[in-house]
This record gives sequence, structure tokens and C-alpha cells, in this order.
Amino acid sequence: MVKSTIKLPDGTTITIEGSPEELKKVLSVYQSQNTSNINKEEKSISEKKINKSSKQVKVTEDKPNKKDRIVELVNAIKNADDMDEIEKKILDKASQVDRVILPLFIMGRDLDNQISLTSNDIYKVLKELGISMALPNISKTLRGTALKYVIADKVTKKGESTPYKISRKGEQYIKNTLGK
Repeated sequence: MVKSTIKLPDGTTITIEGSPEELKKVLSVYQSQNTSNINKEEKSISEKKINKSSKQVKVTEDKPNKKDRIVELVNAIKNADDMDEIEKKILDKASQVDRVILPLFIMGRDLDNQISLTSNDIYKVLKELGISMALPNISKTLRGTALKYVIADKVTKKGESTPYKISRKGEQYIKNTLGK
């Protein structure tokens, strides 16, 4: 699957996904209408070039985005070997700290800290796990009681999302909670 973006002179952006042949057809129709402002996304390592009527358009295959990584994280939690312990000792309990740092712990343990998670990301993960927790409560917990268990990737500013990763102390805390 390859993806290309066309930016029109009026600012409209059109994103096209499909096989290289399908993209070639669409781009040839677009180019035949004498529009020359084609903007391409460059998101992956493997790139393919399509030449058509002396113009060169770079088409790239997408790498997984953050949304895909969030889905991957939810699946990693659901399929964890210790999911029974996670359910019994974290998800079924009322501790906000434990629930908030669980996604950070699994991201570090099972997914090699591929991405940092914001409070909104943690909210989405918990929602997918069936845990109802308000977004402001997650943010407050990250800035308060869970602060000693997480590392902020940038300086926190009011009104901006701050990405977090779990600290070594946080990993030890969750391991102790799970009885490991």
C-alpha cells in the first residue's frame, strides 16, 4: 500500500492510498489537467518513484503512525502473558496511579518504548480496556501522584500535551504491584 498527497493551489489537500498502479492512474489524470503543485508525503524508508510525462512524483509506503501504535499497545496489554494478574491487581482495583502508569509500563516492557504517551493516549488505551477514567483525572494523576513513576519527554506547559515514558522506579512499582 502506497500513499501520496496532492496539495491544490487553493490549499486543499488530497490524500490517495492504493497500489502503485492505481496511484499512477490517478496521478496521470491529475497531471494531464495541467496542475503542477504536487506535494508528497515522505514517511517511510522504502520509496518508489513513478515517472509520468517528464514529471517525477515520489510515492512512499506509510510506516505505522501513532494511532496504529496505540492499537498495538492495547493489543499488547490484552495479549500479555500476565493479563490475569493485570486485571486482578490493577484494572479491577480503584487505584488511578496503577491504571495510569500501566500503559506506560507495557509500552516500555513489551514495545521497547516506541512512542511516548500523552494523557490523551492513556485515556484512549484505558477506554479500549473498558476502564472509565476522565481525561482531566489522568492528567492530574500524571502531574501529581504518578509523577515519581514517569518521565516527561519535554517541559510541561499548561494547555499543551506532555508525552511521558515510565521511569525505572515506575517499572519496579508495577512489578511489585503485580507480585513479580
